[in-house]
Amino acid sequence: MPRLSRILASARHPGPAHCLAAAVAAVPEAEWNIAAHPAAAQLLAEAYPEVMAGARVIEVPFAEAQEADHDQIRAGLAFCARLVDAIRPDVALRTTPSTGWGMDELVATAVAGRAPVIALQDFPGLGIALRAGAHPVAVGGVDAALAPDEISAGWLSDRAQAPVTPVGWLAHDRFHRSPPYDRQRAESRREAGIGASELCMLVIGSGPDISLAAEAGLVAEAAAGAGALSPTPVTVEYRLHPRRPAAEASGLAEALRVALAPNARLPAGRLAPGVAGLAAADIVISRASVMNLETMAYAATWHCADPPLSVYVLAGGQFPVAGYWGPGLPATHLPDGGSLVIEAGLGAAISRGMAARRDVGRRALARGYVSDPDRTRAILRPLLTGSPGDRASTAQIILGKNDKTI
Repeated sequence: MPRLSRILASARHPGPAHCLAAAVAAVPEAEWNIAAHPAAAQLLAEAYPEVMAGARVIEVPFAEAQEADHDQIRAGLAFCARLVDAIRPDVALRTTPSTGWGMDELVATAVAGRAPVIALQDFPGLGIALRAGAHPVAVGGVDAALAPDEISAGWLSDRAQAPVTPVGWLAHDRFHRSPPYDRQRAESRREAGIGASELCMLVIGSGPDISLAAEAGLVAEAAAGAGALSPTPVTVEYRLHPRRPAAEASGLAEALRVALAPNARLPAGRLAPGVAGLAAADIVISRASVMNLETMAYAATWHCADPPLSVYVLAGGQFPVAGYWGPGLPATHLPDGGSLVIEAGLGAAISRGMAARRDVGRRALARGYVSDPDRTRAILRPLLTGSPGDRASTAQIILGKNDKTI
């Protein structure tokens, strides 16, 4: 019986952890070892207990950082070297955060010359430094990459100088197995006590780099914009970012209550977690959360005729997909992507978006957010479980015409 392929995967953030879970589900016969920072490890354990039952999740004993502290780097590299020596991976699968450093960059360095490194992109535009030497921590680059769609594949190929293939949105595979969107929406709203004609807005919290005052201001502006469209109070649900310290939760909740417009209400934990809560919302707002994409993907999977509105709010003109979407009016679509991206005028953007959200939903559906599980398995299995020769030939066939193979 052939030996199982040993895979060393890494995840710094909870968002890409969804993609790793889909990869584990697509190639369950492999021996999976996932080195994850605490928030990502927690998500894998809580959201995917059955998928992760056959995988080994290793919680990384050091924090990610924005600045490259030499002592931290040395300690992190030593940890990774021990991990690589113990696992002896055949393949390394890393995710592609946009800033800072942590396990993803260290893995690329620790396995350099010993196993191919494949990057897994979870959000268009992420993965700034993937070439060898392009990151102060990651001496090693990537040998191949997997992207959500054709647009991001072209961008990532230029950045990584490696073959890239679009595999669909791996994190959205779970919507194929979720209850039909309209049925889940009706059930979630009934359980939350939200009437059919009432507006429900879900605001996804930002990471700890955004102040509590800024978070409260965003929620207040969004609530005022949505309230102008509704004769009844708007239900506002705020979800704390998994990387924001839990100790800040009570202070943030109080700031939100004070900041909310008088025609909005902020019930604590009224919406169910996960996809059930996403389905209940009419409007989803964040600065740069994958949950916006997940909301549109869930609706698109089940061909929803009346999808929610997804709005991204830029912070100081910065957005992870900079260079990926084109210039436009105060509110502009991600290219056929189903979300509004705005720099100012949140109230006007909500009004405009709600009026056009059916067209926006058709764009999301046409773009095909959700990956085809069968195609995903056909691509991932030979890359992650084949012999070196199999992986090289598969890369040439599937990953494009780039001469560089893994």
